[in-house]
Amino acid sequence: MIQLLQSLNAGSNSICQMCRIENPDIANAVGPWFSCKLANRGNCIAFVGKIARGDDMGVLVSDKLIDVESSGINLIKEKNWAYWAYTRAIMEKVYGSLDIALLHTSFTNLIKCNNSTTQDTSTSSQVNRCVKENQFTFKELEVVSPKVVVFYTGRAYDEYIRGMQPKAAVQYVDESDVDVSIPIGQKQLSWWSRKYYAADGSLLTCFLRVGHPERMNKEDYVTEVANWVTDSLNSFEPNKVINWI
Repeated sequence: MIQLLQSLNAGSNSICQMCRIENPDIANAVGPWFSCKLANRGNCIAFVGKIARGDDMGVLVSDKLIDVESSGINLIKEKNWAYWAYTRAIMEKVYGSLDIALLHTSFTNLIKCNNSTTQDTSTSSQVNRCVKENQFTFKELEVVSPKVVVFYTGRAYDEYIRGMQPKAAVQYVDESDVDVSIPIGQKQLSWWSRKYYAADGSLLTCFLRVGHPERMNKEDYVTEVANWVTDSLNSFEPNKVINWI
């Protein structure tokens, strides 16, 4: 995934240059937190956050692009912030152990450059340039062709998620509407689930868009998301390898 971003000159191509003129305070582009093992492409899962908070977390691998995979591996193993701890628990529940899960899991962000180290302050210009025009995240997902994608983005980015329909998909079915929420402890979690199908009618990939795990009941959040991921993976034919293209 990071090699793909390098080939696309993420952070410094002509679209990115226009974005930097419109948003002069944005930092360098940040690559994926981690990518699944090469042999597991087409048989993996992916998590997508909104934006990477912080800068200089990794190694500058090309002009304006930082490789943060070492940081991402450390964060998923060690951090107790909800974003990392809940994701770690989901991965462990699905695959049995974090070490096995890391071989089958990718984790990236919709928006590659940030203008705040503490919160999502992305402008509409940033989102359009990065997600819609450059399509960085969509192209990253194409590379690994996950069977399951969990978006931690809330409802604000739904129009962009709709634009990430795999090229091989000819039909989709919404299992829940974009306005649906489910109870998590004493709170409500937005919950939009969509399945895409190939021309032969076989299942191609499953999307789940939920809210950020922060301040959510951990046990309920992890159980609901992990059960959905497991059920979705079990919906595929045994030993099926997926190709989004």
